[in-house]
Amino acid sequence: MTVVRISASGESVVQIKNDLNLLQPIFDALIHDSYDAGDSDITPSVWIDSPRIAQLTKMHQDEIEETISDRVFSLLGTAVHVMLERAAGEGVITEERVFYDHPSGLRMSGAIDLQIEDENDQ
Repeated sequence: MTVVRISASGESVVQIKNDLNLLQPIFDALIHDSYDAGDSDITPSVWIDSPRIAQLTKMHQDEIEETISDRVFSLLGTAVHVMLERAAGEGVITEERVFYDHPSGLRMSGAIDLQIEDENDQ
């Protein structure tokens, strides 16, 4: 079984194959991707990637196929991230997305996972 997933921006389409023959609810949970880069053209994840990989991905994005087995650890990472974010408590800021508009017209953004507020800095 193959399913089509459309990114939050609605631009990229990825084919995901259920190579583990998972039950549909589990498969659906694994293909869900809540990542949102906001209104930006580029993010740190793309900045640190190889330029060749970025260009090939852009050129062939409709040909790329993932298997669901590739997404299991991604889901575990997301779950741990959410748990840590919920346990952050007072005096911290979690998941703040910041933007920078470059003079070239490129809009960059990145999410800061955790910031500890300085109680002495008002």
